[in-house]
This record gives sequence, C-alpha cells and structure tokens, in this order.
Amino acid sequence: MAAGEDDAQALGHGVRSRQIVVRRARGGRDRVVGRDVTDQSGAYTIPAQNPRGRFYAIAKRKAGGATGGGNCLKARSKRVRR
Repeated sequence: MAAGEDDAQALGHGVRSRQIVVRRARGGRDRVVGRDVTDQSGAYTIPAQNPRGRFYAIAKRKAGGATGGGNCLKARSKRVRR
C-alpha cells in the first residue's frame, strides 16, 4: 500500500474524493505513514519511505453533500505485508 498506488474499492463504495490515511501496524499505537485523496477511479498514492512492514488504509466517512449523493461510511482495509 505505501509503496505505490492501491485501489480504494477494497474499502467500500463511494471511492471518489475520499480521504485515505495509511498506517503501519505495530504493537501499541499505529503510526500514520501518509495521507491522500482518491482520484476519479478511486486510486491513491502514498510515497514509500520505509516500504517494509504491515500496513492498512482507512477511508474516512464522507457525507453525500448538496448533490444528493449517498453517504460513505468509514472503512478499513485488511492489513498488507510489504
């Protein structure tokens, strides 16, 4: 995940313009390694600073807005080992 692009569809519906936070899974508090906003296709990119380890992504909740779109709930991906 932190090493390049990943598809936010694994996190659920409403993939366009979602705020993504990538964290490194460790004992204790998990450190944030990067943040991005998904593009039209749901992809996001986080530059790799230390690509080894276990990572997961969190898509923040997004309200539908004035256009009448549906709400997107907060979602979390499975952990990925790099």
